[in-house]
Amino acid sequence: MKSEIILDDRKIGKIAFELLSKVKRGVEGRRELNKGIRARCRGMYSFFYYSGSLPTLAFIYSKAGEDLIKTTLTRMKEEEFIPPIVKDEDLSYAIYGSLICCFLNEIGVNTDGSLKSIIDVFGEPKDEGTYILDYQILRFAKWIRKFGESLFTGG
Repeated sequence: MKSEIILDDRKIGKIAFELLSKVKRGVEGRRELNKGIRARCRGMYSFFYYSGSLPTLAFIYSKAGEDLIKTTLTRMKEEEFIPPIVKDEDLSYAIYGSLICCFLNEIGVNTDGSLKSIIDVFGEPKDEGTYILDYQILRFAKWIRKFGESLFTGG
């Protein structure tokens, strides 16, 4: 792991809110996509809690596909988020995966959105940094759940 930054919970919450607000502006008026994003925000936290980061991210990548996550991540880095035109369910997983990638980049753990870069981030299974990173992602997912439920109400 390249960085072991441990952020204050308020900082993690602020990052989550800013990212979700950007996504919200980009998907305004897309009712089914809003519902899908809300479902991902609500449901993925428990995946991270019970299974850990790498298995959960592998699941997210299996649902969205690596190319869609990389495309979505690139668009999320732009001034205004304009989502790719794909099926709403696939896009909701890609957005969630991209949120995690944006968070990793924010805390200094660089990922380009490729599955290989995600796997590389986690290094050796017993590495202390992996546990710290798992915990940071879990805290981020908790904020995503809280803000996602309030921001994405289906409209």
